[in-house]
Amino acid sequence: MRHQLARLLIANGHKVFFFQKPVPLYRKKLEIDSLNEVILLQHNELLHHQLRPIKLLQLINGAYCEHQIIKLTYKISPPDLIINFNYDYYFLRNIFPTVPLITLLNDDFVSMAKLWMKREANRVINHTLAYSDHILTVSSYTKEDLYPGENISLFLPWCEHVYKKPIHTKERNTVLYYGHINFDRINWSIFKNIVEKTNYNYRIVGPIEKTPNNLFKQLINNNRVELVGPEDINELDTSNVFCSLVTYNINHPAMYDLTMNNRIMRLLPKGIPTVISKMPYFIPVSKDVIWKADSVIDFIGGINYFHENFMSAQQSIEKFVSKNSASNRYVEFNKLVEKLNQRKYI
Repeated sequence: MRHQLARLLIANGHKVFFFQKPVPLYRKKLEIDSLNEVILLQHNELLHHQLRPIKLLQLINGAYCEHQIIKLTYKISPPDLIINFNYDYYFLRNIFPTVPLITLLNDDFVSMAKLWMKREANRVINHTLAYSDHILTVSSYTKEDLYPGENISLFLPWCEHVYKKPIHTKERNTVLYYGHINFDRINWSIFKNIVEKTNYNYRIVGPIEKTPNNLFKQLINNNRVELVGPEDINELDTSNVFCSLVTYNINHPAMYDLTMNNRIMRLLPKGIPTVISKMPYFIPVSKDVIWKADSVIDFIGGINYFHENFMSAQQSIEKFVSKNSASNRYVEFNKLVEKLNQRKYI
């Protein structure tokens, strides 16, 4: 989301100063550089965010990072807006007392924290949110259950490309997996079961995050399964693909609050619908766009549906892409910023 939002702002004529992830003291920081119209900045931190289990350590690290950021901001023009992605940067209000401050929560940081960090993570995130003018989140669970309030709203990923209707062809017999090949968040056992109970071809595209387990090795040994390395979405050939497949491990803590999958938003402009694991907070959407499944039978039902109805589903896909376009999301974001600016002068 950080990179996608930066691209959106640059495309609409804004100058973006992008603070990269802080690095430990023993590593040389980038300080200031530029890349593709983005001004990159970076600073050091004293302690990794999972190594500050008490308030005192949080305060010491926060004071150090605050000082580092102040030094860097002397070298750039004053910002008109701060978009904060760091749950523990409660000190930003000290540095920018009059600049509108939006905090964007793109994860459930407390549930993902180590056991010894959960209490302090909860304290410091609430501290950060209290100093924010508005909160954006990519998760309905975060908005409705974790931090409900009037100053929080849902801000989902969007389709960066315009819809292009795919060509109708009888050659579409391939199911696509597009994304990181992860062995914790993806249930490859279900994926393998689906492959064995259908006659379609399957293409797995993406980087392998660690050494494959035996089950995955068995899966890719199937002569109907093709394993491809990482491919840019613009280079991805979907001429024989009729749907994508995502079999999440729904018991993984990072999956519970998932509201939208970024990869889906990249594939839909190409006309590719998705069959995905059913999750409690996933957005409501037409089954012609995203089919939600909670069993192998249901997954296969969705795959068969798209194989038979690929072209008839295109109208619903086009409407969804149009509604979730980059231009519409920018208008949505700009309205929020205008509202925050007006509040400054009331």
